[in-house]
Amino acid sequence: MAIQQEEEEVEVLVERIHVAMLPYLAFGHMLPFFNLSVALARSGAVRVSYLSTPGNLRRLPPPPSDLPPGVLEMVPLEFPETPRDGEGNVLEGESTLDLPFDHVQFLKAAFDLLCKPLAEFLDHSPVGFMILDFASPWACEVAHKRGIPVGLFSVFNASSFAFFGSPDDLVGESKRRLRSSPEGLTSPPPWLGFSSLVAYRPHEAPWVLAGFYGENASGTSDARRLADMLMCCDFVAIRSCYEFEGPYLDVVRKLMGKPVIPLGLLPPNASMDQPKQDSDRDLLDWLNERKEKSVVFVAFGTESRISKEQVQEIARGLELSKIPFLWVLSKPVWATAAASVNEILPGGFSQRTSSVGRVHIGWVTQGLVLAHPSIGGCLFHSGWSSIVEMLRFGHRLVAMPLVIDQPLLAKLLVEKGLAVEVEVRDKDGSYTGEAIAGALKEAMESEIIGARAWEHANIFADMELHQGYLAKFIDYLKTYHNKVEK
Repeated sequence: MAIQQEEEEVEVLVERIHVAMLPYLAFGHMLPFFNLSVALARSGAVRVSYLSTPGNLRRLPPPPSDLPPGVLEMVPLEFPETPRDGEGNVLEGESTLDLPFDHVQFLKAAFDLLCKPLAEFLDHSPVGFMILDFASPWACEVAHKRGIPVGLFSVFNASSFAFFGSPDDLVGESKRRLRSSPEGLTSPPPWLGFSSLVAYRPHEAPWVLAGFYGENASGTSDARRLADMLMCCDFVAIRSCYEFEGPYLDVVRKLMGKPVIPLGLLPPNASMDQPKQDSDRDLLDWLNERKEKSVVFVAFGTESRISKEQVQEIARGLELSKIPFLWVLSKPVWATAAASVNEILPGGFSQRTSSVGRVHIGWVTQGLVLAHPSIGGCLFHSGWSSIVEMLRFGHRLVAMPLVIDQPLLAKLLVEKGLAVEVEVRDKDGSYTGEAIAGALKEAMESEIIGARAWEHANIFADMELHQGYLAKFIDYLKTYHNKVEK
């Protein structure tokens, strides 16, 4: 009987569409790819091979225990040679989280080394689709040579995607390309066709121009990678929905000239919002003593690199605001491994704010904390995954964007009346305690922002809505797969 059952399980797996996922080596990409993998594996129609380097796979969450056997496999891809920096030193890590910002360019060169192990995997595995990230046009070529269709999964939302435009807008001749100067990044692009606030601030535009359009150690700019990926892929899947940013999705569809499929917002499954460690329970006990909707949750994502000066200003802002807060602080790269809260924050801060605030250094189950009734607002970096988590609970938002697409997302939140964006000092882009305190007070006191946030909770927390988007995507894969089979 056991042998017969195993044979039946194998037959079921074979009937499922086999999708291989390969995200870029950043946790802001790997985690959304993992969440999509879990969602597809739960569907009953898809089995997933999730590909990344061994070190990154060890740090990702384990596949949920309630998934059927074999529907989600974590597949290690070994670097064929040791990744190194520009001086020949071994790169100390396998993700952007592990490296100083100026060494991330060498990780992109290391990512390209995965071409060979990917080809070997595809040669020995009957994959029906590859779903890739923006940074891997070489993987698209490897898949196409083997007759495997390719989808680009954008971890960026529709408004950010629309802002950068088509492949020609990304890498066309500089004389006609809109993004050939910093000034071109400080206003919404003309191809939107409607009023928008989505653009970079003057102090942000130069580093976007250099970081996204400029060359790096891999020899290929990020803009070139994205443009090549858009031209190579067969379809684009994007973490968005019409209920939140329909006009921007319409623009993306017009720009791409190929199928663009919204996946919904992929909100975390409620089963993820369970206490996983003693610190979770400790923080919940603290929140239980606070008034409903009174506490601001403060967090800046896993990959944000906040300077010592900016940490000090955030602390000053929280203290000046006098608003209750729970600050989850990733240990800064400039702090020693043994540094305590009191060594990282301004002298006496913890003592002066002990009656209203709490600082926790390290990891927490963010969804669990956000779901607590005492949380009423969030001060954060405007990352897309965090927005999805925070708005499903209807929280007021205070946007303090730091890098990449975060400034564009902050503008979208302001455009929709969901957030107050913290003002910056002229030119240097730093945030002051006074500006942070002012934004916190404005957001927490605004009836308009509160009402808009609750309205959007009906979209972001609607699991049936987002499962419907995912079902349509799976139907698209089935239809595409059946055409190829014929």
